Amino acid sequence: MLRGLRWQGERGFAILIGRWKTLRHTNISPRRIGDIVAAALHLTHFEYKYLSESC
Repeated sequence: MLRGLRWQGERGFAILIGRWKTLRHTNISPRRIGDIVAAALHLTHFEYKYLSESC
């Protein structure tokens, strides 16, 4: 069960890091990076939803 959940988290993180170069090279505090990651996640969800509806 743990392995089944872990791959989803790792895949999501890989998509965010691959898509948003800013997240790869950041050096701000973990407290402040949370807002940036949340915004990137929302934009990525929007982008993927948009792409799947247009096909």
